[in-house]
Amino acid sequence: KVQGFWTMHLMQMENVQTGHKTIIRMDNQRFNIKVAPNLFTVSKLEKGL
Repeated sequence: KVQGFWTMHLMQMENVQTGHKTIIRMDNQRFNIKVAPNLFTVSKLEKGL
């Protein structure tokens, strides 16, 4: 748990046809923090900024 939320810290996906694996590790997770609304403009969401 992180700040009372059940949270993934490590995810592993595998393509069973090719055997390729992707591992995603998430460190430093925080919840209930203030985020500026201008981070969620259509342009930024489309570009992934």
